[in-house]
Amino acid sequence: MVAAPASAADVTVPSSLRQWDVHNIWNAILNLQSQINTIKLKAGPTGPTGPAGATGPTGPAGATGAVGPAGPAGANGPAGATGPAGASGAMGPTGAQGIPGVAGSAGPTGATGATGPTGTSVPDVRFGTNTNQANEGLSGPYCMLGEIKLTASSVASGMKADGRLLQISQHSALYSMYGTRFGGDGQTTFAIPDLRSAAPNGTTYSICTTGDYPSAD
Repeated sequence: MVAAPASAADVTVPSSLRQWDVHNIWNAILNLQSQINTIKLKAGPTGPTGPAGATGPTGPAGATGAVGPAGPAGANGPAGATGPAGASGAMGPTGAQGIPGVAGSAGPTGATGATGPTGTSVPDVRFGTNTNQANEGLSGPYCMLGEIKLTASSVASGMKADGRLLQISQHSALYSMYGTRFGGDGQTTFAIPDLRSAAPNGTTYSICTTGDYPSAD
C-alpha cells in the first residue's frame, strides 16, 4: 500500500506548475491512491461453507422476568341460592312518645240531612182541660208585680193568664215588666201570657197586677 502524503504542504510542486491550482492536484492524487488501494484489497471468490461446529453447552438460566400486568377482571358469576331466614330477634324497648303534631284544620261542614217525617202529636191529657175556670180576685199584698201563680181554687189571685190585650195607659207598671214579648203593638197595647193549655186540668194560672215592683238589688 502506498502511503499518502500527510498534507498538501508535503508535496513538492515544480515551480513551472505553481500557477496550477494546488488543491485540485492534491485531490487528484488522493483519488488515484484510493483506486490503487481498492485494487490491492479486492477480495477473492467466497469459499465453501465449512461444517457446523458442535453445539456448545447450555448457558445458565436467565433471571426471572418482571411480573406482567394483571389481566382484566372476569365476569360476575351467577348469584347463589338464598339462605334460610334467621331466627327473629327479641323486640326492642318501646321508644319515647313523639311530640304531638299540630292539629289539622277543620274539614268543611257536611251537607244537611233530609228532614225526618213529622211525628204524631199526642197531647198530654193531664193538661189543658177545664182550666182557667176560677174567678179573678185581688192580688193581695204578698205578690210581686208580674208574678204568675197557679191555683185550684175557684178564685184566682189577680188577673187570669189568658193572653188578653191590655191598655198600656192603664197598666204601665205591668207593661214595663212584659213589654211586647207576648203580643201587642207596643204603642197602645201589650199582651199577657196565655197559659190555659199549660195549666193542669181544673186549675188556673193568674198574674199579680197590684203587688210590689221587683228590684234587682
